[in-house]
Amino acid sequence: MCAVAEDVCRRIANNITLVTPKLVKCADDPDRFATVLAEHNIKYMVNDHAMGMAITELSLAGSRDQELGSVLVKWGKTHARLMRDSFLKLGSRDPDLDYAFVLNCVSGLIMAQLAIPRRDFEARILQPSLLRLVRAIASEKPNNRAGDNS
Repeated sequence: MCAVAEDVCRRIANNITLVTPKLVKCADDPDRFATVLAEHNIKYMVNDHAMGMAITELSLAGSRDQELGSVLVKWGKTHARLMRDSFLKLGSRDPDLDYAFVLNCVSGLIMAQLAIPRRDFEARILQPSLLRLVRAIASEKPNNRAGDNS
């Protein structure tokens, strides 16, 4: 299982390296940032059903197996590092935490979609959810915070 996790997580890292330049490029536009994230996750976790299922199954297995969980933690840190610049440019004050928050929210939504497919999932569920999350992260920029007198 650890070898499978290493392979899947390596593929995820490769996919992240494909999307991060797009995210950095549009980080000044939270709505576009959310759209790019939604499209990326649809492509690699919903349309690639096997990958979506592998990620879901590995996450569940990692919660039961400490060695596998350690592999997932290691790769989770790698993935967060790959996404850090795009989240910083978006305005995140804590890019690792914000990436983990977005990742886990998206994973839950996609797990539900894989189990119970809904029509127009991207437009009705994933996109609006990501818009809310990304806008909240972007609004944390120091010059946008309420009560900030700097």
